[in-house]
Amino acid sequence: MAEKKKDKQKISRIISNNLKMIGKIGKHSPQLVLLMIGQGLFYGVANSIEMLFLPLVLNALERGEPFYAFLPYFALGLGAIFLRWSYGRLNYLYFRPWMVNRLHYRMHEEIFHKAMQADLACFDDPEFYNDFVWAMDESEQRAVKVLESLQNFISFLISLGSCIVIMMSVNVWVVLLLLVRSTVNFFVNKQWAKLGEKRSTEQKPLDRKAAYVNRIFHLSDYAKELRTSKLSQNLIEEYDEAKDQGLKISLRYNKKYYLLDWLSTGLNIIPNCIVFLAMTIGLFSGDGSVTVGGFAIVISQFWRIGYMFENFGHFFNGFAEHSLYIERYRKFMDYMPTVCSGTRPVEGFEELELRNVSFAYNEKSDPVLQNVNLSIKKGEKVALVGYNGAGKTTLIKLLLRFYDPTEGQILLNGVDIREYDLQAYRDCIGAVFQDFKLFSASIAENVLGRPPQSDEDREAVLQALKKISFDGKLADLEKGIDTVLTKEFDDEGVNLSGGEAQKVAIARAFARPYELIIMDEPSAALDPGAEYVLNRSIAENLTDQTVIFISHRLSTTRMSDKIFMFDGGRLIEKGSHKELLCLGGKYAEMFEVQSKNYKKRANAVL
Repeated sequence: MAEKKKDKQKISRIISNNLKMIGKIGKHSPQLVLLMIGQGLFYGVANSIEMLFLPLVLNALERGEPFYAFLPYFALGLGAIFLRWSYGRLNYLYFRPWMVNRLHYRMHEEIFHKAMQADLACFDDPEFYNDFVWAMDESEQRAVKVLESLQNFISFLISLGSCIVIMMSVNVWVVLLLLVRSTVNFFVNKQWAKLGEKRSTEQKPLDRKAAYVNRIFHLSDYAKELRTSKLSQNLIEEYDEAKDQGLKISLRYNKKYYLLDWLSTGLNIIPNCIVFLAMTIGLFSGDGSVTVGGFAIVISQFWRIGYMFENFGHFFNGFAEHSLYIERYRKFMDYMPTVCSGTRPVEGFEELELRNVSFAYNEKSDPVLQNVNLSIKKGEKVALVGYNGAGKTTLIKLLLRFYDPTEGQILLNGVDIREYDLQAYRDCIGAVFQDFKLFSASIAENVLGRPPQSDEDREAVLQALKKISFDGKLADLEKGIDTVLTKEFDDEGVNLSGGEAQKVAIARAFARPYELIIMDEPSAALDPGAEYVLNRSIAENLTDQTVIFISHRLSTTRMSDKIFMFDGGRLIEKGSHKELLCLGGKYAEMFEVQSKNYKKRANAVL
């Protein structure tokens, strides 16, 4: 029952959705809207002229007019054919491709911006993600289909009006019979459209899973793991399962399509036979009820008007089908983030404080952080430590306002960070993530987060790379900081090692004058020597900045002014390295375990 209610749309909503999409197209490409509406009007008039050609000629013959009297009719018919052909070619081969391409990238740009506004939590929500995929896949194509339907509907209304007038002047019952047949076909076509939407809804998640597997097998990022683990076979099996389920869905719906097609065919053939039989009997009866001219008009226009009547239902159901897709697009575009921007400007950094902060990712999950209280003052170097799952990375996400606390407050200079302008607040923070990503762009762009715009920008990149000891690698690159990373779009691009890539990511924190720098496992891919250089660089070059870093290597925490030890989402210890060792708690235990492991590895090497 719930599914049936979901499929049922009000006519007002169908109209609203289609008008909304037409308005969206008009915003991005008004010329395309005018072109398609103009073509609909032009085609409708041209079709009407072609339909008038035969009755005009037959009437002239019945009146016994001379041959030269036929010439204006021929000129009218040929002119209509030529103009429709020339306009169509001009539209489809010249104007339309350019306008559709422009509409495509402008709508996608709008979707990109909307995706950037979405809460990070949305990308863990399958329903939101499906709407996002639908918006990306269907937006431009569906927009063009809406315009095509509008164009054809305009042409249809003009042609249908002309055809009905001509047919009713010969036989009213023929028109009424076709109207009854088309009404029944309308409901058949409506069911066909519903089946298409249901099939697409079932198929989309399977297509997404198959596309994921396909992407993994052709991306170089996964090449090594696929060859050194047995996951490849599991992924292939998942791909096969998704495709097998897709084939079952296809077979199930094809059966329904087949039965509907038989019904539709029967509804077409029976009325057609009745009309042909009735007109033929009337013609041979000799009572004058059907003339040769009238018979020729009905037979020549019968298929046309039948097709038009059928298209009436087709057009309406087409708009209803568009509406189902547009509904998802509107839902995505109307989404309002829960992490909203304030208006207050950010004026420097003095102190960051957490007061009774608790957080759970959703109402059903257990809290990841519970009643956390801590403060970090300007210039302090702070380490967040703890075993996996302690809540450290989640805390970083809260500081960056990817999420807001479930309970409590985060204060910057005594002001709740929710009051600050969101972009201005994030612009003050330099973040290096554990799962950092490098883009297929130049080294300079990867470090700055944008193309360098001046010599000062380029110098800032060079200095940042030098501070994290990437200058040696840079000297080997012919294009220096203009070297493109990855070979995805450039055959001369460079693929960096894990450690080299992490250095480029870390350089982002040194390239701009951030007041607060957050590093999540900044030395995870670095060897001990590179880790030492990084720690020394932080100590020497970030003296005025506040630095928060997460690290499992407790050897890096010695340089910290404060260490916060987390366990099970709670802050259980805080103090300097020496203070926590003297305390003899969890931190001291963790440090002792790591020290023993380090000594064992060192002895093994010796």
